Amino acid sequence: MRISHWKLILIVAVCCLALVSTAAAFQVNWTLYKSESQIPNVPSFENVPYEHLQPGELAMQSGQYPITIEEAKEKIRKYTGQPNADPILYRVDGLPIGSYYRMYVNASEYAVNQQTGEIEFVHIGENTVNSSMVNLTREDALAAAQAYAAEKYPGYSKKTWKLIRDGFYTAWWDDDNGQYYFTWREISGTVLTPNVIHVSVNPHNGKIIDYWGVERTINVELSPAVSQSEALEIAEDYYSWFTPSGLDAEYLTVITQSTNVQTLVYNVKLSGVEHWYEYTWPVHVMTFVNADNGDPMNYWSSYYWPEDWIGF
Repeated sequence: MRISHWKLILIVAVCCLALVSTAAAFQVNWTLYKSESQIPNVPSFENVPYEHLQPGELAMQSGQYPITIEEAKEKIRKYTGQPNADPILYRVDGLPIGSYYRMYVNASEYAVNQQTGEIEFVHIGENTVNSSMVNLTREDALAAAQAYAAEKYPGYSKKTWKLIRDGFYTAWWDDDNGQYYFTWREISGTVLTPNVIHVSVNPHNGKIIDYWGVERTINVELSPAVSQSEALEIAEDYYSWFTPSGLDAEYLTVITQSTNVQTLVYNVKLSGVEHWYEYTWPVHVMTFVNADNGDPMNYWSSYYWPEDWIGF
């Protein structure tokens, strides 16, 4: 049976709309959380359903961790200052840095580390109201973000922080979702560590919308065996389809891969041209070069923390 021209256009349009709405929902619902089945001593959660779960359904998974579901709920009550709150568990997820109970309290979402009980990721949905109205300056928002980080992050004042992302964000699918965002990484000497603070602020009233607070012990040597110039040469030769023309950035950072193993690498960002047959166009690429042995690592070959989530 032949499909008419207009019917075909309609089908394509519907498919495109479905893809867009799916992508939007995926991003709204914390793209931060991709299930990982490779974390040592952690069961696979790939098949855990998205709907609300009863504690008994998670007994086998959660029983392997020191923090129970009820203890996680109590952590949320203390965090929010709502002793009568009833957090709803709806999913268990994993990152290279740990596994989490994800729970809702009204429109807000909390991710509790199953090993430590720390609340490491928060989205306060109620605080997005009127976020399309910008009344605060960037400096006002930064002050609010720093105050919140100092309150919520253990040992905040004892670390040296570097502000690596700083801007104003509006979701492309929702003009009413504006926010100032700030991301810090702990810096040790010249090396960026996996310890991260991220805070986003409502530009209308200064309320906190998102908070990440991750602290991990660094268990790798922070002195590279490979020089910066050697790492640059390795990165320049890595992609056969890419001709470099300039260096955007190169710095040392500790990454955590999906096997929960930390590695000291050079993060090399290059500008240049991509070529395909007789066609070329300008691009920017990022390559990790192992600072111990010089092995290059394709940025997209695995999941890294925190590079793949915040781009630094």
